[in-house]
This record gives sequence, C-alpha cells and structure tokens, in this order.
Amino acid sequence: MTLPYIYKFHFTNPFTETATFGYTETTSQQRPLTRFNIDSHGQIKQFTWSPQTEFWNMFWSAPENPCRVYGLCGDLGFCNAKSMVIPCKCLDGFRPFDGVGWDAGDFSGGCRRDGDDGCGENDEFREIGDVTFDEERIETFSGSLSDCERRCLINCSCIALSHNPRTNSCKNLFGKILNLGNSSSDLEVIRDSLDVRVHRGVTGKKIEAKTRVLISVIIGFLAISSMAIVGFILLRKNRIRRRKEEEESVFPVTNLKVFTYKELHAATNGFSDQLGHGGFGAVFSGKVDSTLVAVKRLERPGGGEKEFRAEPENILLDQDFSAKVSDFGLAKLIGRDFSRVLATMRGTWGYVAPEWISGVAITTKADVYSYGMTLLELLGGRRNVEGPPDGGVGGKSNEKWFFPPWAAKRITEGEVAAVVDERLAGEYNVEEVERVGMVAVWCIQDEEAVRPTMGMVVKMLEGVVEVVVPPPPKLLQALVSGESFHGVGGNSHFNDTIPRVSND
Repeated sequence: MTLPYIYKFHFTNPFTETATFGYTETTSQQRPLTRFNIDSHGQIKQFTWSPQTEFWNMFWSAPENPCRVYGLCGDLGFCNAKSMVIPCKCLDGFRPFDGVGWDAGDFSGGCRRDGDDGCGENDEFREIGDVTFDEERIETFSGSLSDCERRCLINCSCIALSHNPRTNSCKNLFGKILNLGNSSSDLEVIRDSLDVRVHRGVTGKKIEAKTRVLISVIIGFLAISSMAIVGFILLRKNRIRRRKEEEESVFPVTNLKVFTYKELHAATNGFSDQLGHGGFGAVFSGKVDSTLVAVKRLERPGGGEKEFRAEPENILLDQDFSAKVSDFGLAKLIGRDFSRVLATMRGTWGYVAPEWISGVAITTKADVYSYGMTLLELLGGRRNVEGPPDGGVGGKSNEKWFFPPWAAKRITEGEVAAVVDERLAGEYNVEEVERVGMVAVWCIQDEEAVRPTMGMVVKMLEGVVEVVVPPPPKLLQALVSGESFHGVGGNSHFNDTIPRVSND
C-alpha cells in the first residue's frame, strides 16, 4: 500500500546534540492515523495505521543509515552500517564501558581501553586504517610519525593521532572520538587514517585473535571435509546397494529359480556324473523334478554371479524359435587372456568367430560376429545349420547345409529377397530388410578390425549411419568349398579344423 506524501519535515542542527525535528501537514484531505517515535538507536520512525490489517506499518525513518545517528556507538565505538542487528563494536584492545547497557542494545556509553585506565610513555599506537570520525579537540603540527607518537604519549588526554606522510603533518586527538566508522560510510565527517593509543601488548592480543579466527576456519574446513567424506561414503554404499538390488532383480524379471548349493548337490547326486569341462568349471548331469539338467560347478570362488550373468546374454534360437543359451559374451569375461579357456572351449559351431580357433587374441568383436550370425537366422527364419532348401542339394536330403555363406553371397549380390523368410509372403519393408542383411554380413567379416562395434551396429540398424554393400566373407566361402584360407592370424589350415559342409 502506497500513501500520499502528506508531511513536510523540518530539521534543525542535524547531527548535533541540539538537533530538533518537526513536521507540518501539506493537505487537508482525510489522512491516516500516524505516530512518530525515536528508538533506542536514535532513529526517528513514522508509523501509519492500517484499518485493513489492524497493524502499524512503518512509513518512514531517518536517518536510513543507523551509523548517521550522532554518537550511536559512543566514544571510540566503531559503527558498521552493514550490521543492522548489532551495528556497534569495540576495537581490539578496548571493551564496552557499560557492558550491561551494551548487551541491552544501548551503545551510547562507548568503549574504553582494556586493563587499567592509566596511561604512560610505555603505551603504543595501533593503526586501524582509513576511517571517518568526529573529534572533540585536535592539535595540528608538522613532524614525522615518531614525532606525532612521542608528543601524544606525554599527554594522557591524547587518545589517537593521524599522520599524513605526504605533507609530513600530524593531528593529535584529545577527548572523545565519536561516529567512528568505515571510510566508505556516508557519514559526512572527517575521513583520515587513524592510530589509536593502546596499552603495550595489545598488538599481540590482536595476533591471538587472528590465530583464533584461523583455527576456527581450519576446524570449520575439517568439519565440512569430514561431512563431505561421510556423505560420499554413504552415497557410494547406497549406490552399491541399489546396484546389487538391480542385479538381484533379474531373477524375478526372467522368472528364474534360484537353487541353493544343497539342492544342486542333491540334483546331481553329489556331482557324480561329469559331462564335460567348460571355461570356468566342470559340467555335471542332474535331474530336477524329473527334468534332465546340466549343472556347471565353478572352479573359481566369488566369480559365480559374473559368469552366470554372461550366460543369459548368450542366446540362440531352436527350431521352434525358443531362446537357448549359447556361447556369446565370452569376450567380456576373459578379454585377451584366453589361454585357459581355449583348452576346454566348446563353442556352438557356426556362431564362434574365426579368431577363437586361429589362436589370436579375443576382443568384443568376437561377440559382434556371433550377433551377425543371429541376424542372418532371424532374417531367413531358419537355423544356422540345417537341411538345404528346396529338397536338398544333389538329392541328399540327410546332408547338412550351412546357411550363412549362401545368405551372405545372395545379400552382397543384391538378392536379399531370396534370403528373407518365405513365411512373410513379401509382407516386409524392403529397405529395412536390405539394411539388416548388409549389417549382418558386415558383422561376420573375417577380420575383426573390419567388423563394426555394437554401438555402430545400433546406428546402422536405426538408419542413422549409411550402410554400404559389404564384401562377402572369404572364410565362409572357403569353409564350404574345402579350400585353405590365410586371412585370420596367418593360419592357413582352417579346412583341417572345421568339418566341411555342402552349399549350393
């Protein structure tokens, strides 16, 4: 609510002990109820009554800067205009003259020197910098700073001095010093560099005060650092707990039953019938609810969860397009240190990358190869190795037929329609099918450096990256023709390690 300015104020002898104040009304219109009062700090305030809120609202105050109240902080009291709650304080080496009144908010008693009130030539001066002040009496003369100090020390009434090195002039102050404040304050009084007279040893007390401040800062920093460290530890524990809960949640999501070691021991008859040996442990035959199962007992303690979670990622499709566990994802577990795994690896033939057999180092590109083989299966709607299309090749219906080389050749020759599952009856997006086919062939390239990363595969499938026609994989063609191949790791005897299958 804004009120019309209906008062004219008059000040006489402002900023002095004889200051007076008055006002006159400037309008005869109906005006709100108003009152004036002077608070304990010497500010005069005008309040108006609000009938709506039934409350006295402060309409005006003067002076706005509390440090402009004459003598607010008393003799040698320092006023800080930025501190509205307690604007006054005593300088180092001084204390309130009236401690009770000072604590109650009455600072007019000012400050006095610590210790006894006696003075002597053993006193010294402490510089408080550029400040504003009102002095009671001043003595001016020419001289050096030491001249100023010596002349002031011989007179107990001298309480401070100001020396100007540019003009080599001295000002010795006597009596009271009022309205002491920062030089930036708009007090319209004397501004000068001031040295106050203190008992010898106060400088050391100042150092102790700074030391206390420094110690407080250090303690505060250590406390904050400790809280930050504790918070980090709690956050990390919480993150680990959430991650563990997320990992454990895979079981209800995938409807997997968790077996105890005791149950598995009973199901396998004490792990008595060993079927084989894998990369991480032996595999045993067992029976759960009359269903034959294979149970792998890990040789390495503490790594079971990691190895297990690699197996739901190794997915193939059976003749009914049901998901089956295979050998994908092995590169994530063994990296390039694969010597122990190679001795016992039983890969799913037709999906394992050439480098598994050639003896070169294994990278995640081995999984890209297996992914490409799966894409071809999905595109053709047929298994990787099965009977040949259209009644067989050469009339031999019982001969196995390797699908990927045939599919890769058709795709690179632009005949992707010949590869697509016939059951779709042509109901598909030609552009998407061509893109999927070419991505699959890129994934099964002989050299792992030529294969794209899985991140790039996603971009290629999404159409973000242009997919060009890939070269046909030479190794696959060599496998079905029985020829030697020199492409991967310099090994020229792949035809001796992988059985030949027919192809049309």
